[in-house]
Amino acid sequence: MANDGGNIKVGKTRSSMDVATIVGLLSGFGLVAAAIFLGGDPASFVNPPAILIVIGGTLAITTMCFTISDMARTLKVIGKTFFYTSRDPSDAATQVLQIAELARRQGVLSLQNVLDSLREEPFLHKGMLMVVDGTPAKRSKPSCAGILTLPCYAITKAPISCARRRNSPRPWA
Repeated sequence: MANDGGNIKVGKTRSSMDVATIVGLLSGFGLVAAAIFLGGDPASFVNPPAILIVIGGTLAITTMCFTISDMARTLKVIGKTFFYTSRDPSDAATQVLQIAELARRQGVLSLQNVLDSLREEPFLHKGMLMVVDGTPAKRSKPSCAGILTLPCYAITKAPISCARRRNSPRPWA
């Protein structure tokens, strides 16, 4: 387990398809199709002006609240709902143990040599970069724990609303 420097093995990620998303999407469309089939006339369920108002209006309001680059990134996020990457947890644990062993044997500054090999793991890379830079772990603002958990908090606890969005380039958003 001892390493001589930048010899940290980065585990391979594997790309997988999320079957639950596909099953849910197909089930939703299937239920709508069944309702149309059982309800009688399909023309009563398909109303082009209503579809334009709902879908077009949703896109227009969403575009008004966010920047064009945010809207473009939406396609990438939609793709991530169907395909995701994951790692074997034992590989990740082994990698962290190798990094800890390297830091224990050669000092924290020796982690600078392995930062480039950690670019595929953004969370681990950012954490190691803060350790090498000497960012305190606790009891100060900003701390490593605070900086690393801020994106998680922003996603789970503080959803961005259109009317209360901060740092917006538009005065009405």
